[in-house]
Amino acid sequence: MNNNFFSIIVCCYNSEKYIAKTLDSLLNQTYKNFEVVIIDDGSKDNTHKIILQYKDKFRSLIYYYHDHRGFAYSRNIGIKKAKYEWIAFLDHDDIAADDRIEIHNEQINSNYKSKLFFGNCEHFYGNLNIVKTHFNQHKISKYSLNSYSAGISLLKYGSFIPSSSVVFSKKSALSTDLFNQNYSYIGDYDFFIKMGLKYSFSYTNRILSYWRIHDGQATKNMLKIYNKEFIDLLDNYINKLELDFFVKLLISKRLFLQKIKSYTT
Repeated sequence: MNNNFFSIIVCCYNSEKYIAKTLDSLLNQTYKNFEVVIIDDGSKDNTHKIILQYKDKFRSLIYYYHDHRGFAYSRNIGIKKAKYEWIAFLDHDDIAADDRIEIHNEQINSNYKSKLFFGNCEHFYGNLNIVKTHFNQHKISKYSLNSYSAGISLLKYGSFIPSSSVVFSKKSALSTDLFNQNYSYIGDYDFFIKMGLKYSFSYTNRILSYWRIHDGQATKNMLKIYNKEFIDLLDNYINKLELDFFVKLLISKRLFLQKIKSYTT
């Protein structure tokens, strides 16, 4: 088995409330061959001071700060700055399972054709009070994850990939145009679609991360922007791709329902 090396990208913005627990979960990893790349998207609170307390606790922790440009911009900077070929995301308010990177290493070694891997995650509120398990909302085993088909599956069934459970090839990611900086809330979804149209995916049912639910994640204004971006994304891919009639019909139905939803938000 190869001992792969990983770059774990943590994008943060005004994260003083949660960033310590996020970094603690990386310190607790059973597999140690990784660097931590923190991209601070213009925090104005104590995020920077907290991160400095962790500087000497990791084998390699790299910190970059820039003015507030949004998470898509920060994701792109992180990917370009990453030292290693395999890149994992962990959002600034989420927690990695202790064996997450070890499982990623196993995934990569067991399926050389795939360029993006993901796993299950649990959504929690407060002090790790589990609300739901992500894959319970999806039938992943029935989705095609081969190259091109993976992107179509995402368009047909929605964003079934938890961002904080993902690892992917840097070289493969750079062959796309990375994250669309016009998207504030669906940049991850769009990136996964672009990757899935070119490369095969693989997944595990094991829990790789814990997705924090907290106040302020779904304000009315955020939902309006999300709906607008989602409509734009679906409309863009319907017009850009040469789709099978029934696939196009299914995606068009999702687009129609999203437009109705946007009117009632």
